[in-house]
Amino acid sequence: MAKIVYFGDPDCTADAVQILDAIDKNEQNVDLYVNLGDNGYNGKYAKSIAMLEKYFPAGSEKRKKLVIILGNHDSNESEDDATEEAFGKFLPEQYTYPKEFDVKPDPLPEGWASWEKTKWLTSRQVGDIFFIGMNSQDMDIEFKGRNQFNWVMKQLAAAITLRQQGKIKWIINAVHKPWFTLKSSHSPYTAVREIYSEPFKKAGVNKNKHGHNHNDQGWHSMVAINQSGNAAGQQLQTFLADGKTIDHSKEHGWTTDVVGHSGHEHNLFKEDATANKNVMWANDKTFSYCVDESFPDGTLKTQWKDVASKVLFEYNISIAGGKNMSSPPPAPAAAANSAPTSPPPGEGYKWDPTLKKWVPILEHPSFIKNIPTQTLPPPPQNPTQTPPPPPPVVTGTIPVTPTAGGSLDENGVLMIYKTTGKKKPILVGGNPSGQGQRYNADFALKNYMSIGYFKTAVGQELIEMKTDGPCHGCGGNPAPIPIGMWYEPHLDLKTGKSSLHAEAPHSPRQDYDNLHCDLLVDVEGNINNEWIGYCVVAYTNAQNQRVIEQWVDRHPFDSAGKPVNKWVLTLRAVERGDGKMFPLKANGINVTFPRNIDDVFNYKYGRGGFEAEFRMHKAGSNEHGDPNGTDMKFANVYEIVPPQ
Repeated sequence: MAKIVYFGDPDCTADAVQILDAIDKNEQNVDLYVNLGDNGYNGKYAKSIAMLEKYFPAGSEKRKKLVIILGNHDSNESEDDATEEAFGKFLPEQYTYPKEFDVKPDPLPEGWASWEKTKWLTSRQVGDIFFIGMNSQDMDIEFKGRNQFNWVMKQLAAAITLRQQGKIKWIINAVHKPWFTLKSSHSPYTAVREIYSEPFKKAGVNKNKHGHNHNDQGWHSMVAINQSGNAAGQQLQTFLADGKTIDHSKEHGWTTDVVGHSGHEHNLFKEDATANKNVMWANDKTFSYCVDESFPDGTLKTQWKDVASKVLFEYNISIAGGKNMSSPPPAPAAAANSAPTSPPPGEGYKWDPTLKKWVPILEHPSFIKNIPTQTLPPPPQNPTQTPPPPPPVVTGTIPVTPTAGGSLDENGVLMIYKTTGKKKPILVGGNPSGQGQRYNADFALKNYMSIGYFKTAVGQELIEMKTDGPCHGCGGNPAPIPIGMWYEPHLDLKTGKSSLHAEAPHSPRQDYDNLHCDLLVDVEGNINNEWIGYCVVAYTNAQNQRVIEQWVDRHPFDSAGKPVNKWVLTLRAVERGDGKMFPLKANGINVTFPRNIDDVFNYKYGRGGFEAEFRMHKAGSNEHGDPNGTDMKFANVYEIVPPQ
């Protein structure tokens, strides 16, 4: 649960002091204070900072909880450069830009060197709220694909993951200039709202908080439409049975709260606010501040209050009617005729009602006799001795029961192998190639299990994971061989067949297809716009050989949406260094095994570990959260104890 207090356009007037007094005296247990900008009017930044210092002293807990959303009167749009510099000294942790803005994209977009390195961007988890602070003073704010836009997309992806993990319920964005507003002293920032409308809708952003206009406005949940005018948008929301509480458990836009009325002046409306069906409430005569507070029952309450902390207006949003993010569909019920239609072909078989066929039981003695052992041969005693050949590939449709793990995580996901307690979340990535959504994680775990549930897109052909290598482009400094090498397990969604591929290096790119595997197992195919469990494991075995595995849970959820944990080992490959799995020469460079993983982790342009990248191949523009697109839940990378 969380409580956030907002005040906007305070200036340094006596009315602003009354507002800050009311907040200081009457608002308890505040988790975050958000100054929505426009403090240093007419060069009075020193006086404004002195006022803020009184309520947010240097080194205090309140100062640590203070965020400034830069406004035009805090920057050189309306003031001189000294104003922003002074506020930068007041909050130096915000007067910087994300280091990722220095990293050259790969490939490098035209004009990248001239992109704004936007300061004053901030994001944080505040209880069950994910808060994002943007900068409307950014000269590039109207451009898709530039630094601030890319940064916001990254924050939305992080918020989506936290929401899927049950760690947050709400996403609130703040930016000084409003995207929806009644006519007063400033028009709406229509160009920006049209850029962000669809990503905000997909991510389930609940609120936008603004200043700039010196009045108060509470708008219904809106999305942008591509036309001019202050009310250019349409409502996207429903209500609970009381007819008042906004229901965000269903598809929705974001509510708009204009809070620019905390001391500077009153901007009177130039239109009848009561005649605008998109506006819940408006005030242009009483100075105020605003409070957002979340509650355990899935309610987010918003209140505007005056200088005596008297409530001027209140509205509530609820997610109690359902979950904001899409839920996995229930597994199809077993057909009435799922009973065996023929006798088993022999001992060691069981009937699979999903596949409607008899399948061998891997651990049954009768079956083991007919499959070459998967026990790895010991290393040769004599270095000159020819190593034994690898066991032949085993193919077929074989359900495999994990035996080395057995515990469940907090989401009910089976830990196929024993874990150490270390893990990293898998995050929603982008779609840079336009060929399908990506999901990513960076981690410094040498033996690991990347496991989660993924909804495939309409028309998607493959799901694969690039693993056991560093970042790919590494900011324009792709890693050389043998550091820049990746294994790529594939699952063909149409056929249900698995295969192993590789990439080495990333630039100039060289791909290797259909590498040798020790075990290949088919699953039921025709996977289209449905959920599957997908897992890739990599570890170093007792013979100091790298092992790559792929596991699939074809129908992963029961009727209640809970994991059924019927994982099947579909691929296992052991890197013996004989050139049959990974070639001994890549891009003309000799490669020896085992590779030194420390060299990968310590690559000077890398990110301190491996990168796991799940790719939803040929999903095209059916991206994360789209009705025909992909989705992800319960996805993490766990450190494991290598199985023996």
